Amino acid sequence: MQKIIIKKKSENIDRHRNVTFSCLEAIAIIMVIDDHTGRHIDILSNVFPYNSFYMPLFVFISGYFYKKTIYVKNIKSKIMHLFVPYMICALIGNAIAYLLDKCNIVHWYENINGKNLLQWITICPPSTTSAGWFAIMLVWVSISYSIIQEIINVKNKWFDYLELLILVGIGMSAVYFCMEGYSFNLKYLPWLRMLFYLQFYHFGIVFKKYWEIYIKKMSTCLLCGICIFINLLLIYFYGYDINFSASCWMANFNSYYLPVITSLTGILFWYKIMHEFSENWGGGGFSTINFFAKNTFWIMESHLFFINIPSFYTWYKKVFQGITYSSFDQKLFESSPWMGSNGSIVAFFTGVIGSAIFVCIIRFGQKKVRLLSNKYLNNIV
Repeated sequence: MQKIIIKKKSENIDRHRNVTFSCLEAIAIIMVIDDHTGRHIDILSNVFPYNSFYMPLFVFISGYFYKKTIYVKNIKSKIMHLFVPYMICALIGNAIAYLLDKCNIVHWYENINGKNLLQWITICPPSTTSAGWFAIMLVWVSISYSIIQEIINVKNKWFDYLELLILVGIGMSAVYFCMEGYSFNLKYLPWLRMLFYLQFYHFGIVFKKYWEIYIKKMSTCLLCGICIFINLLLIYFYGYDINFSASCWMANFNSYYLPVITSLTGILFWYKIMHEFSENWGGGGFSTINFFAKNTFWIMESHLFFINIPSFYTWYKKVFQGITYSSFDQKLFESSPWMGSNGSIVAFFTGVIGSAIFVCIIRFGQKKVRLLSNKYLNNIV
């Protein structure tokens, strides 16, 4: 009887943990789309600017779910579940860009050659899916971390903390070199980006092992109040220079230590809010939250195309009907998908809904492939 009770208690803890992180992933991907369309939803971005924490938050979440296994198995898993889908999305996105280019609508296509392929593998995919730069960065961070742990192979609380301090120092050093202009050199960029994000990956592991139990017990008002106070204090002294954009090119840092502080406050604040939410809600609507949480990769890869749908429509109205809009710059739109959303609330919703439809198509296709594969294998047997 006692074993059954313990099991149920454990399942309850796991359920809340999963709900908390599902909520965290879902709100983070919504922030990404909101940020890329002018921040019309504006989820507390005046206190916690999106670019001051949300990319480290995704890496933190990945680190949280890290499982220590044979490093070769970890590497194989990241290649199969992250790198391969990333490259498929890059090629499909570039193929769509090729068709649009041939139709003389936009010119987002990138030639498939050795130089561009190397850049896609190490830095950033072609422009149509370039918001997916995060995926390839995470591949290299995960693989590097697995190799480091295999080499060190020390299981000790204090060593975990020592490793965190070392990685924070390395991350600050990477930011320093970025501020010195080294990130503009494509030979250094992948390394600097990886060295910056490793600290947040390890922080996810340390948080799960040692911090989470205390953070859960801590007063929500107290912890969130501290995080808000720290950020408001930083904004008072530094303005919105705390809003670093640790994007694909690592080119917009204003301080080598502020990114660590603002990432920490943002991560802890939103973790605590989402934990409180998952503890006290009735559970309704979780399927929607879980849908976005489970599909952050596909949404990250595809949303840039879908936020441009209003601009495609505006382009059509201008070219074929002669209707002009003062806010629409046709040349910018035709040159880059990053210029096309016009910062409209409509672009936000087309980004969310379009990405969701794309995910449903992907999942349906995966299901059909699995069914056909199983049928084929059964026929062989």
